[in-house]
Amino acid sequence: MRRIIVLILSLLVLLAGCNSIKPSNDETDPHNNENDNNEPQIELDDVVKAYQTASEATSWFRIASLLEDGSHGAIDMTTQVTYNDFNYFRAKQYDTYSEFIDYLGTLFSDELIESLLSYNGTMYINHNGYLYGRFGIRGTNIFIGDESYEIEYVNDSKINLLVKVEVMDEDLSTVKEYQTFIFPYENIEGKWVFTDFPEIR
Repeated sequence: MRRIIVLILSLLVLLAGCNSIKPSNDETDPHNNENDNNEPQIELDDVVKAYQTASEATSWFRIASLLEDGSHGAIDMTTQVTYNDFNYFRAKQYDTYSEFIDYLGTLFSDELIESLLSYNGTMYINHNGYLYGRFGIRGTNIFIGDESYEIEYVNDSKINLLVKVEVMDEDLSTVKEYQTFIFPYENIEGKWVFTDFPEIR
């Protein structure tokens, strides 16, 4: 009888020891952001928002200069300076040229910023520390319709945003075809930026 009691007590101690074993970190930490594929934990909505903000910034180079935006009042024509046969005027949206460049740096890689600054000639210059721009507007491609988005995980520091756009027929009511553009979004020195930005519109 005593042997049976000792055996039961031993089993109870063994069971208590099993229950005290902690589960793995993945089970206990609901905020563990790592996964088996080492994919960066960035949601599609976040990438699309970054893309839309970056699209607005690229439009200042490709579609319409900041000088064409009348929301900051009329351009002061007395601020005119001439550079490489182009006339530039003070852009009021940013207090300084460096502030403008810093903002672009939150969206694009350094190489892409350099590419934008040299797009279609030099759209903006640094004059005495201030941002100066020249007039220019081309409008958008009216045959480009709605967009849809997907993300493709490349590795833990790179995502491709896939932008699928409608290409409309001449009547602008029928979709003729679809085109997909790839926008690489990379973590460079702890900051997520676009390293290429194809021109859609």
